[in-house]
Amino acid sequence: MRCFYFLTGGSSKPARGNRKKKLMIIWICDREKSDIDELKSLIECYKKEKDIGNVEVRVFDDAADLIQEMIEGDVADIIILDAMIAENGTEDLLKRIRTRNSDSKVILLISEMRHVLDGYQMKTDWILLKENPSDRFFECMDRLCSDIREKRKILSLSCVEGDFVFSRSKILFIESEGHRCTIHELNGDYHIYRRLDELEERIGSPYFIRIHQSYLVNVKYIQRISNYELTMADGCILPVSKARYKQVQREYAENKMN
Repeated sequence: MRCFYFLTGGSSKPARGNRKKKLMIIWICDREKSDIDELKSLIECYKKEKDIGNVEVRVFDDAADLIQEMIEGDVADIIILDAMIAENGTEDLLKRIRTRNSDSKVILLISEMRHVLDGYQMKTDWILLKENPSDRFFECMDRLCSDIREKRKILSLSCVEGDFVFSRSKILFIESEGHRCTIHELNGDYHIYRRLDELEERIGSPYFIRIHQSYLVNVKYIQRISNYELTMADGCILPVSKARYKQVQREYAENKMN
């Protein structure tokens, strides 16, 4: 296996299971040295400008080696993947990556603009052109790093059903009924005697928007919006107040673009 390590704060491979000591782990899967060097330089520039602390960068020149690392238990926050490196096709490789770790963010490097649509259809998180990866690289990293931080955030609440620790990223929406709220989460519904205003303040995330006096919604789970109603990923149809409609449309459109 040919795998190379580049650490901003050290020079050796970290022990498996010691992941909490690293702020971010980025894997690059590419065979072109010039491309690898440019990506490492961009990552270093981003790290310094954003002051994000230690970043571990690992380079793989074979997709099979990357998958083997995942099988053995290693994971990455971000994977920068050359679309041409997979022997059995990029779509198959992406499926294998998602199967091993659905939380890893994947940046796909493509050679031509005509492959952009194919890349997004394969559910990549971002696409960069190999000939000019610096174009929108910082914007890309801002978005992915924000998503990673959101996933890591948790919310501890005492519900009617008991005490629970919620991941903000798994909450679809919160519904208010008098002095009681219902938290609609991917794993089920939970009830809590708290005001919606208080829960909105506790969540404190730009991805949650107030669409109505009685609803706080995770914009990532909105499927569509029309006629003062929006449809959520779980099929629920929620009302949008007239006063908030344009803002909700704007937030929804911006999330889709990014």
